[in-house]
Amino acid sequence: MTDPQWERVVPDPTRYWLPNPAASPGARFEDLIFVSGQVARDSSGALVGKGDVVAQLHQVLDNVASVLEATGATLADIIKLTSYLVDPADLRPMLEARRERFGGRVPPSASVIVQALPDPDWLVEVDAIAVRRRP
Repeated sequence: MTDPQWERVVPDPTRYWLPNPAASPGARFEDLIFVSGQVARDSSGALVGKGDVVAQLHQVLDNVASVLEATGATLADIIKLTSYLVDPADLRPMLEARRERFGGRVPPSASVIVQALPDPDWLVEVDAIAVRRRP
């Protein structure tokens, strides 16, 4: 019996911006998928929704979905979601947009207010854990 190993997950580069080729946007360990913190950058690296937390959240979730799709999973497979926000005033709009995006099934989640994100234009960052469904 061999020890299980984690596998680096890299999404389709036509749909996902990867600034550092050595970075791991996600990792799979058996049926678990771990999505690294995602921000509102489109596939060309351009910021989406400057000053608009709702627009940024939608791009962030598109990026999360791209990582998951590289493993055969979808947003519906998320079992834990963590959101990081800089401005407490953005919490309610972000929660409403997230609820809208996930419909009636919002995964267990945490929202954390942080002092700053690496880029001052980033309003929200999200990481996720998902489980890949077996056929």
